[in-house]
Amino acid sequence: MKFPNERELREVAILIAQTVIDTSRLIAEGQLPHLLKRDQPDFKDPNNRTLAIDQYARSIALTALKLNFGDKIVIYGEEEEAQPGKHFAEINKVVAIIDPVDGTDLLARDFSNWVSAMIFFIPKQKKIISAVIGHASGDIYYASGAGAFIRPRVAAKGKMKNHDRKLLRDSDKIIELCNSAICFYGQKPKNFLNMAEHKGFLSAMQGFKKRMSEIKDEGSGKVIKAKEQLEIRLYNFGGNPMMVRIPSGAVDAVFSLGNTELHDVLPGAYVAVQAGAVFTDLAGNTINPI
Repeated sequence: MKFPNERELREVAILIAQTVIDTSRLIAEGQLPHLLKRDQPDFKDPNNRTLAIDQYARSIALTALKLNFGDKIVIYGEEEEAQPGKHFAEINKVVAIIDPVDGTDLLARDFSNWVSAMIFFIPKQKKIISAVIGHASGDIYYASGAGAFIRPRVAAKGKMKNHDRKLLRDSDKIIELCNSAICFYGQKPKNFLNMAEHKGFLSAMQGFKKRMSEIKDEGSGKVIKAKEQLEIRLYNFGGNPMMVRIPSGAVDAVFSLGNTELHDVLPGAYVAVQAGAVFTDLAGNTINPI
């Protein structure tokens, strides 16, 4: 069987992402109120306010992928009840792992830190072909063996789109933790507590707090040590929406203490790695997503 090539997969995925982003604007403007109802499929987390938005975006993605590639592609994702099984590694077709709206709860609340994420690879060949992430802003990030790129949103109505440009991040550049932007999953109580109760994390935060506080003489009340100006920022958003911001320098590190689903990590990790980032487990062992 002839496999779809990188450009074919990428351009269809970009079209899907752009369609989902445009639809989201209608949702945010209240023009599609039926997508904000609260009924959920049985296999979805009932605590998520994802509602019918996920199913709508899934329909957009499945229609486009099946129309263009038919049985040449196998599709898995958050909205699919069938998940990769024990024979997954033997599949010799293009596999798409998709999350048409990654961060649906944020979209439903009219926040903008969500993406439309897809990655295409051939498991048996251990080959990633392409990853595409459409950001809510309209920017499209994508990566392949040629590197990582951004296709910027249209600057203004009627103007030509900016040209795609390559993304590069120097992983050898030393950035001190105290001056970094760090992202982690922590929106749900379980994930937040994984961080809040971690001894190493607490120790580091107490150290930074001390360094950023004035120390005064108990007798005179005079400052004997001034505050340090530390730029560290912690954001309890993680996954694809934050990993895709690593190449620009807006984010320095993204991590998770719990188990992470494939669709929540692979697309963003691949884009970041192809731009020059480092991907490791929590012990520092390199993970090669290529």
